[in-house]
Amino acid sequence: MYARRGEPPTEEEYDAVAPWPLQRLALSGCDVKEPSVWYVAVRLESEATALSREPALGRTRFELTATLKGANASLMRLPVGAQISLPHNHLCCGVYQDFVVEDVTRELALRVEVTVHEGYLEAIYLKHSSCGRYPDDIGEDEACLGRCQMKWLTTYNPYTLAPTYVTSAVVTVPQGVVYADKRFPGDWYISVTGADVVSNFSIVAELVESPIIDRFIPLDEDKAAAERCGRFCVVLADGTTSSLEDGLLPSAAAAGRASATTMRQAVSLTIAGLAVISTAVCSGRVPDRRRR
Repeated sequence: MYARRGEPPTEEEYDAVAPWPLQRLALSGCDVKEPSVWYVAVRLESEATALSREPALGRTRFELTATLKGANASLMRLPVGAQISLPHNHLCCGVYQDFVVEDVTRELALRVEVTVHEGYLEAIYLKHSSCGRYPDDIGEDEACLGRCQMKWLTTYNPYTLAPTYVTSAVVTVPQGVVYADKRFPGDWYISVTGADVVSNFSIVAELVESPIIDRFIPLDEDKAAAERCGRFCVVLADGTTSSLEDGLLPSAAAAGRASATTMRQAVSLTIAGLAVISTAVCSGRVPDRRRR
């Protein structure tokens, strides 16, 4: 089964294809507010190919059902913190399904929770003014570029490439508390990437205000390390991460560590020198300015 936007699909030109035995295909265009015409085609195998299968395929009737679902997840007319649910979404075959939250103000941040009920997904993106796409919106560190926040829902062991599937995740546009502020007024797009199986998932979206920080909040180092890893990284039990140094010769690894130690010592000496100069210049009691 093939689908294509604007023109009839062929075996070489299409936007999505669901090969047998997949019997469901879902996708959307990047600009969900742009009117479009979708063409769907069902291609049957030749009789010789069908008879050569085990068991052999026979003639049958099929019914093709097309359903249109709304892509607008408007939240601005609701009270802050109110949620909107987008249940019963199906996706497959490496294509995308996009939703838009229109006219978000500068003070609010989009927060989305995705739950996978069947199958698995590749990733979810929150991006300002347009849809998120791989690899265009992904940097070398496998993080989203610009005003974009994303989370991988399928990760891989860097040594065995064995996949791990996330069944639920929450993605929030950073508000400048821990990470750089990415809030911006306008439309925000939610883009979900399908895998090579038919997946059933639901989304819950809401707009949240920036929290007021009046006390020290310790960071979750394990969670932060996992987020820095990307798809091809292993977080070890002691909180360290496996890196390329593990594969270096002992002399090369030692040289790298020695260089890092020398730089840390130089930085420490520089800071100590600045502290001595500050003590010599300043007079009187220095107030205690502890970071909260």
